[in-house]
Amino acid sequence: MCAERSFGSKTIRMMLVLLSLFFVFGCGKAARSAADADAMTSSDTDLSGSDTVTPLSDEEGSVAEEDLFPDDERSDDLNDTALLSDEAGDDLLSDADAPEGHRIFVWTLMHAANEEPEEGMFDGRNYPAVTPFKGNLWLFGGEKKRDAWRSADGVSWTLMATEVAPSFTGNRSVVVKDGLLWTIDTAGVWNSEDGIEWSLAQSAPPFGRRGLHALTVFEGALWLVGGSASGVGAGDAWRSTDGVSWTKAGNWQSVVSAPPGGYCEPLGDGLYGPLAAPVGDRLILLGGHFHDSCYFQASLPGYSVGWSQYYYADTYATYATFRAGSFSSHEIPDIDINNAWYRVFGSYGSAVPFDGKLWVFAGQWQNSDTVQQDIGPGAGPPQVWLGGLTPLPGIAVTADGIHWEQAPRKLPLSQMYGFGVASFNDAVWLIGGNGGNAIWRGAYVTLPGGDPEAECILGAYPGEGSYGIGSNADAELLRGYTSLKKLFVVGEAVTDLSALHCLKEVDELHWGNAVGPTDTPAMTALLGLTGLETITSYLYVSYSPISSLNDFPALRTVGKEAFISYSTAETFIIDTVTVATPKVIVEKSSVLNTVEVHQTAATSITIQSNEALRTVSWPLLEEITNLSFNNNPLLETIELPSLRSIGHLGLSQSPALVSVRGFPEVVSIGALWISESPAITEFDLAEQLTSVSELTIIGDYVSVAPPRFPLLAEIGYQLYLSGEFPADIEESLAPQASIKTLRIDHLSGPPDLSFLAGARLGALTLDYCKVPALTGIAAQEEMSYLYIRNSDFFPSIAPLADLRRVTDEVYFLGNDALADIAPLMSVEEVPAPLSFLIKVNPALSSTDVQRVVDHFVQDLGLPPEQVDVGYNCDTCPPLIP
Repeated sequence: MCAERSFGSKTIRMMLVLLSLFFVFGCGKAARSAADADAMTSSDTDLSGSDTVTPLSDEEGSVAEEDLFPDDERSDDLNDTALLSDEAGDDLLSDADAPEGHRIFVWTLMHAANEEPEEGMFDGRNYPAVTPFKGNLWLFGGEKKRDAWRSADGVSWTLMATEVAPSFTGNRSVVVKDGLLWTIDTAGVWNSEDGIEWSLAQSAPPFGRRGLHALTVFEGALWLVGGSASGVGAGDAWRSTDGVSWTKAGNWQSVVSAPPGGYCEPLGDGLYGPLAAPVGDRLILLGGHFHDSCYFQASLPGYSVGWSQYYYADTYATYATFRAGSFSSHEIPDIDINNAWYRVFGSYGSAVPFDGKLWVFAGQWQNSDTVQQDIGPGAGPPQVWLGGLTPLPGIAVTADGIHWEQAPRKLPLSQMYGFGVASFNDAVWLIGGNGGNAIWRGAYVTLPGGDPEAECILGAYPGEGSYGIGSNADAELLRGYTSLKKLFVVGEAVTDLSALHCLKEVDELHWGNAVGPTDTPAMTALLGLTGLETITSYLYVSYSPISSLNDFPALRTVGKEAFISYSTAETFIIDTVTVATPKVIVEKSSVLNTVEVHQTAATSITIQSNEALRTVSWPLLEEITNLSFNNNPLLETIELPSLRSIGHLGLSQSPALVSVRGFPEVVSIGALWISESPAITEFDLAEQLTSVSELTIIGDYVSVAPPRFPLLAEIGYQLYLSGEFPADIEESLAPQASIKTLRIDHLSGPPDLSFLAGARLGALTLDYCKVPALTGIAAQEEMSYLYIRNSDFFPSIAPLADLRRVTDEVYFLGNDALADIAPLMSVEEVPAPLSFLIKVNPALSSTDVQRVVDHFVQDLGLPPEQVDVGYNCDTCPPLIP
């Protein structure tokens, strides 16, 4: 530690951070060049060879010195904190300079994936072999590639060979031993002094042709584990001190237990794509998949996940110790990776020594992951289903292969797989993957004085994917992030989110989605999100004492919907002048008794399933697109004294609702839905409404009168009626009201439809209608469709005698009492697209049906192929148009 230095103000500290960036990129090249010889960590000592870099040549001739060590040039759109590390910025960013500072780990995108690589950059690839060698970082091949690249800084690359002798398709392992590069492919064991010229050290190894294997250096020897041996899976391990003579060290044993009623075949000969890496005196084996089908159980702390069948059982997390000829395998305890959502590492994972520990990156999981959040009492815990092919973003760290912890920071790119990984220049490098050529660098940085703004600058990159926070430690893994995609905050163990003070934007925030109030994050944790300004799509809050969106101190925008469920507050305030959101849903509270809406910009508000809510009074609400009250069993009064314009008003399943007051000088309303709310006796809107686009009335009105609309003269789209209506129902609409579509579904009670006051119809749909007669309605001369199905009570369509033109559909199906369709003979015109169906109406005579069919086909020119007729009895004669 150097001498302590204090800073005069936050501004000065910020200037120092920016100055350090200038120092790193403007003046630090010489310092980095000098440090290149010492670039490897202590755990990497056997991977580094000579510190001397010899100019090499490729097929085109010698490579100039400046081509081997290109200037540190990167795209302007990349984060310029990339090389801000303890060594590079030692003069400005040391712990001594910042006595109150702390060391954080930062992932930085050094090169974004490009479809067309620029000069000094390799093209996109999966599974390249990457390793430090002689002071530089080397990259070899990948799927269907055999080129070799070298970089002095991890960012600018030089092509060293367009094709090297070993194949790196199906072989992503390259290691350094005794100053040589080593790799194994199906041709044998290769080594190289310079990365370009390779020699076949052993063309006939005893393990045969091998691919999809793991290769590592352990206790001074080369180790090969698993893979495909001449097309047959191998679960063995081989050891060699010289790369020529190999000794079989042992076979890996299965550690997977069969589930109840299930089975699990042994590992046997079939370990593909494993990960083998040394940790101290142990060699660990992680991941891999084999062809024997197996069952597995995922272990998620706090959740219960059942057994699932799985073709490739990537559940192997074992370590093995090799001492005095003894080679054994053991199961590692549950490993928390990616917020403990996976226990396994999958196949084709990666490992690298860094900071005195082994860092393990999850590979591919043979399943896709779907997390279903079931909210509400009795809903049970969240369920996780697995299936498909998905990359795993988990990173686990271990110092001994037995005790595991999560990486100190989440990897910002969650959907990343197939990358090469290496420890180089005091940083972890992830290269390629996803078929691209992206480069990520992870390194520790010491902040000056613990300046929170400096921390946000260092973390100023987007975090993709879903992140779960179930404890304060989980929040620490996201420290410095400024934006995230989906963030889940679940559980009472979350009491402090101050680590997320840099977070300004998330796409979705799920708060307290748990099975009950005891699992809800404390309100003080919510207040720790002091910088969150924008939720671009959805906010979901459950089992929380949140009383307003203003409880998020900096929140100003929720892009699509704020969903408040199971609120434990008695009052909830909607004020979207402060926090703008187009849609708010408040539901399923057992204690909420008041909802207040102040002057608002929300276009949709839904209040539903709140057991204690009795009165709603919103004096300032003037205009809204959608307003819905659904299933509030004790709600009695709704007062909207200023509401003048509304697109949709829904009053559903509120049996205690008596009074809906307000609506002075209503300018417009789009749709009115009244369902299962039969107690409404005072409804100001009904008394003044003259036109509406859609009117729906559903319910049991036998003992109470249905709502009346004496001035309603026009229904622009549809009148929908369903339920029990009284036999002596009075006229409900203005005389001769115009209804574009009358839809009656399961209506019973009145002897006819006279209560519609001779409404003029543009279309008629009757479905399970129990009204004995159609008297009371009249058709216009033109209708778009005439649809009558399973309506067994009326015998005739005589009220439609004025019908002259049908444009879309004539449909009669399953009407037992219907015996008279003669009014269809008055139709004088049909367009060609008309659909015509008369079937399963047993009271109709075949003669009458034939007459109507002949009229439509022969007289009106309807194509016969558009006609479908028939009966449901054996004696009915066939009808042929």
